[in-house]
Amino acid sequence: MISRLLPPFVVLEFGEDCRGNPIEPTTVYAEGYTSDMYSEKIGIVQRYTQAHKQIQQAALDENDSRILLRMSSRGVPA
Repeated sequence: MISRLLPPFVVLEFGEDCRGNPIEPTTVYAEGYTSDMYSEKIGIVQRYTQAHKQIQQAALDENDSRILLRMSSRGVPA
């Protein structure tokens, strides 16, 4: 599972100017055990962006999350 391999992270996107150019480069912030990392390197940003997409695809939607939480609170196995 991808989430077990990665530290907590955020992909920071800053939008575009009136010409469609990025205001600032997309940046990844990742928390580590002893240090944190910011990176604008294209390869690193692409890897974290792909990981974020994989996590989103694996996640339950809002309704299914509620159902799972209700079942779990009642002691019903998922």
